[in-house]
Amino acid sequence: MSTTPNIAAAAPNPAALTNLPSTMTTAVQARYACQALAAIAGQAAAESVVERLRDGTAQPAELADLLVGLRGPELGGACAALAKFITSRI
Repeated sequence: MSTTPNIAAAAPNPAALTNLPSTMTTAVQARYACQALAAIAGQAAAESVVERLRDGTAQPAELADLLVGLRGPELGGACAALAKFITSRI
C-alpha cells in the first residue's frame, strides 16, 4: 500500500473553473452600468429643463445651473439631449 498522496486527484478540474464568473468582468460590467444610468439621468434632467423652457416655466439660468453641476457621463447624457433638441429644431 502506497502512502504517496494522489496529487492529480486533489487538483481542481479545469473545466469546472471555466464556468465561474470573473470578478473583474462583473466589476467592469457594474461600472459600465453605473455610467449608463448616469448618462440616462443627465439626459432626463436636461430634457425636463428643455421642456419647461419651451413651456415658459423655466429660465435659461436653470439649464446653466444644471450643466455646471454635471460631470462625466451625466454631462454627456445632458449634452446628447440638448443636441437632439437642437437638431430636431432645424
